[in-house]
Amino acid sequence: DPRSLKIGLQIRVGDWQLTDSYLFKPQQMPWLFDHWFQCAQDIEDEMAAVGQPVVWYTLTDIPELRQQLDKRWPGKLLINTHVAVE
Repeated sequence: DPRSLKIGLQIRVGDWQLTDSYLFKPQQMPWLFDHWFQCAQDIEDEMAAVGQPVVWYTLTDIPELRQQLDKRWPGKLLINTHVAVE
């Protein structure tokens, strides 16, 4: 929709997270990224006109994290949970 306010979020945690050898798993802790989404909400609150559609385009390099973020903010994100980003 060309009338939509479009907000982009990119969460890049690093190549080291693409292997299974690390104990720290951000994909299991989506709340660690709340500040990204609070910022998006602040932008939406400040810039969206009343009744204007808003889309949060979201990209991250960990498929499981995309799924967790989609569950954490249902209906808010435009996120592809079924594609590998390499």
